[in-house]
Amino acid sequence: MKKQLGLLIVFALLVGMSAKAEEKKNMPKPEAVATELKAVGGEHYPAKMKVSKVGSVKVDETFYHAYSGSLNEGGYHVILVDNKGNYLGFYPCEFEPVDVEEGAVLLDSGNSDSEGNTTYFKVPVGKDGPADKIRVDGTPVAFVKVPKKDAKPGATENVSPTATAAAAGPIQPEYREWTITRGGKSIPARALYVKEASGKVFLKSEGNGMTASFSLQELSDADRDYLKLLEK
Repeated sequence: MKKQLGLLIVFALLVGMSAKAEEKKNMPKPEAVATELKAVGGEHYPAKMKVSKVGSVKVDETFYHAYSGSLNEGGYHVILVDNKGNYLGFYPCEFEPVDVEEGAVLLDSGNSDSEGNTTYFKVPVGKDGPADKIRVDGTPVAFVKVPKKDAKPGATENVSPTATAAAAGPIQPEYREWTITRGGKSIPARALYVKEASGKVFLKSEGNGMTASFSLQELSDADRDYLKLLEK
């Protein structure tokens, strides 16, 4: 009975965390995105490119975040980041990304309708993220993905915001999205690190304020990397 009660409490905590995470926008600042792009380098960060915020694209129960990369020689990058702060890649295009709507980033076409309203081209973003290829004004555009660690020898690694923060020294705990795996199911949980004790990590739910403990094995690799960065 006690074990069942404990599981019910933990389940309630996870539900509270998950519900909050589904509606929370975790949009990194443009400066943080620019820092990550510099770390990736190459075509992902051309010389003198300026990175600015466009907006958060709602897709089902999550968000993707769009930024404009303005190129010194003309043209733009439509830069996309997921709701966990992972840089995904960019679409190169000649039109400026200026706004968002559900499921799409809006590009200024440079034209207006009969009433003088600006018309837009759309960069669709689906539940699985950006498509490998899209069409903008009838022209095929390929998504340039961030290099993977195992892409090929010498390839640039995908440097996460957590890794970037590590270079700056220990960080203070803040509410973030964790991934809790229990009973074969992974649940996104937005919570605050409280402490570690007896091999357990204590997290406080942003959704309902409850605190529960989890083993390190129940946390994702990204969560365990984050724990190493905390000032304890």
